Amino acid sequence: MYRFPEIGTTGIFDPENNIFVGITHEETFSDTLNGLEKYGFAVIVSHPQEFSTVINGTYTNQINDSQISELEKLIEKIQQKGIKIVPIGKINLDSQSIVPKWVKNNAGWWAVGDIDDETFVQGIQYLVQEKIILVSEDSKIGSNEQNIPSWIKSNAGLWADGSIDDEAFVQGIQYLIKNGIITY
Repeated sequence: MYRFPEIGTTGIFDPENNIFVGITHEETFSDTLNGLEKYGFAVIVSHPQEFSTVINGTYTNQINDSQISELEKLIEKIQQKGIKIVPIGKINLDSQSIVPKWVKNNAGWWAVGDIDDETFVQGIQYLVQEKIILVSEDSKIGSNEQNIPSWIKSNAGLWADGSIDDEAFVQGIQYLIKNGIITY
């Protein structure tokens, strides 16, 4: 089971009035773009109450047409940007791994010598702990006396700039772990 962070919402809870209040499609879309940049996906949460008309602080069995319109505008804007809309259960099925942007940034910095091996390895440890990179139970990740091969640094740079995909980079890291170059 994966835990996906809520990136945006189509409404917020107003505790003073004890109701959900819809927000604009622009605000939700902005949050969505930020989530896509940070995580590679965006989870947008909607509450059915946001789409109900409220009279005297009570939900009615009537549709809130303005909030439905905001939802339609949001969907249209997302589709115009070419962003794929999928149910939450399908998020991870389109790729082998979900790698946070900070790990990819670290890889690029490591490839050019801006960060040391230990800092890079910490990112790899995170990927293993989060089960983004799968390793055998007896593998260990940490600094090792051996030097990390130059081709892995080259791959890190190519991965960071988008020239190779997550899967190819992860295979290189799995090779390092399997051969004891990086130990856990």
